[in-house]
Amino acid sequence: ALKNGDTVAASQLLTMFPDLTFSDAAVLKGVEDGCDCIAVLDWCAQNGRNIFGMCRSLTDDTCTSSCISLFGTACLNGRLVLVQHLIDAWSGPKSQLVDSKYFGIAPVSWACIGGHLNVVQLLLQYGASLTVVDAYENTLLHLAAARGKSLELIDYLLRSECRIPLEHINYLGRTALLECVSRSSCDSQELHKCERTPGRNPACKRILLAPHKCPNTSSCIKVVEKL
Repeated sequence: ALKNGDTVAASQLLTMFPDLTFSDAAVLKGVEDGCDCIAVLDWCAQNGRNIFGMCRSLTDDTCTSSCISLFGTACLNGRLVLVQHLIDAWSGPKSQLVDSKYFGIAPVSWACIGGHLNVVQLLLQYGASLTVVDAYENTLLHLAAARGKSLELIDYLLRSECRIPLEHINYLGRTALLECVSRSSCDSQELHKCERTPGRNPACKRILLAPHKCPNTSSCIKVVEKL
């Protein structure tokens, strides 16, 4: 019921079964699927649940984190209205919420993984930093480039006043450029050869164009050209 945004049915179920419990995962799945989650969250708060403490496990390849919070889920899925609603509902300093790292990953990092420039810009208004790195030393550029979901976001990060160093390496020793290409190649020797090659973008394109590589090759090449 909660996953589908049906708070009336949820209330009826609680009346019928007072000991019934509900999981954070069901609510967060509704956030992902785009239900009327603000009404659901208000309902959860009225029934004693701390919405800012909600989280769920990650079982896909969204990120190297093992868990994601409600606020992170909203940022990851580009739920701009919900992100604003949660910021407004936060009782402490707003910067405390937008700077909070859950399992080493900040909300603005989740927004970059999802490719949502509008969410990134909203978080910046409340004190988020473009130079933040996650627990794995990924910059926002690493995360945006690796997913390649928004060239507009990558452009924005490259042109920002807080210029993110292209040379910064993550815990795997990869720059944002190499992280992008690594998503489409399993040949580590080729990858490192590409990274060491002067004028490496043509070398990266060659890797991406190999027949067994990335199914989303054209998008990857566009990211490589940006970087």
